[in-house]
Amino acid sequence: MRYTFGMNIEPPSAIIITDGGLPGLVVGAIEAERAITGGGSAGGSGGVSLLPWPSCPRLASVQCAAIASLARFFHFDRIEPPRLCVEGVETSRALLETLELLAGLEVARSLGCRRVIWPVQYHADQARLPGQLDRIADAVDRALLVSRLGLLDNGGGDNGGRDTEVTIETPLVDLTDRQVADLVVDLDAPAYLCWWWRRLGEPEAESAASLERRAWLAALDDAGWVQALPGVSGAVQNPSPIEG
Repeated sequence: MRYTFGMNIEPPSAIIITDGGLPGLVVGAIEAERAITGGGSAGGSGGVSLLPWPSCPRLASVQCAAIASLARFFHFDRIEPPRLCVEGVETSRALLETLELLAGLEVARSLGCRRVIWPVQYHADQARLPGQLDRIADAVDRALLVSRLGLLDNGGGDNGGRDTEVTIETPLVDLTDRQVADLVVDLDAPAYLCWWWRRLGEPEAESAASLERRAWLAALDDAGWVQALPGVSGAVQNPSPIEG
């Protein structure tokens, strides 16, 4: 399968796997700033592409809509993710994370991109961070092993020219919620574009959104976040989520 990436004719400099949440927003803002300041990388000479990966099926529509908004805001491209069928298989979180990274790897190699950014981050504060160390180590190991798995198809034979060695980066994996919120403040990132910002009508989806909303707004509040909302003149201190 081949992938197209908007108007860019060069390989993307990075592919960000995202569910439209705050960690994905932060890495998007970082990559956008790198492009502006000329930080660049050897990952490609084109722009950044977003690979949508909803956290669960019931949230797919709202998360994909948020990802579309992020792409427009940052002038990123969006990539259609590969269709994976796991029916009849017990889909543990570990399996889903591995499939997520394999999808990112396949897309990156198809486009000649050398960097996949996986903004995995586990809700934690300084007190609870030690209890997340095993999950953090597992995520780093998973990213490294999937990157190495991609080397098996490199070199020799007809692989459609996909001989790119891809690195999967996990820049936020060991950060607390407050540290991520500090980055939002530093980057002036538009948190109101996250999928959980607006209240959702479907009860099960809103239940998941409210958990994210509560955790992130508390962290943003601690970080002294001030955000100007669309249609609002001036800055609003710690605004409440907009009613959908």
